[in-house]
Amino acid sequence: MSKQLGMSFDEYTGMIEGASATAIISLSDEWTDHEENHGNRKIDLLEDDNPSGNPLHEIQLHDIRHVIAHHLNDKERIIVTLYYYEGLSMKEIAKVLGLTESRICQIHGKVVERLKEQLVRSKANLFI
Repeated sequence: MSKQLGMSFDEYTGMIEGASATAIISLSDEWTDHEENHGNRKIDLLEDDNPSGNPLHEIQLHDIRHVIAHHLNDKERIIVTLYYYEGLSMKEIAKVLGLTESRICQIHGKVVERLKEQLVRSKANLFI
């Protein structure tokens, strides 16, 4: 094999040893955190560093943007954008729009309820 690869036998064996697994662990095994005395599966502790690579995540973002763009009026769209994308508080949004904080909370609550209803409808459509 080393001849076919055009390398010495020592280089070949070094490459094979370097590619060999040094330890095999099961991600479904539990390990215990001695401070908190409860078990965790190793896989539950792994985090996806790139959620944008997840097709489901991309579809959800597309759906959210579509609903915001097509099913909310201007004031609702501004509130959602300022709250979720710009990180403003309800009080800050109220100052920007010249409304009371209570009114901003009411509008936000109605938007959230409509978005939930839209989600339920879209889930139902998947199974028709």
